[in-house]
Amino acid sequence: MEIRETDLPGIGKKYSMSLREGRELVLVIYNTGK
Repeated sequence: MEIRETDLPGIGKKYSMSLREGRELVLVIYNTGK
């Protein structure tokens, strides 16, 4: 399983994981600054 991390300027970070059968799971971490 490969996990990719991408910066989303002004938002936070995005983590993408390749799953079986060509599917992808994406998680977005939103930074509020609090």
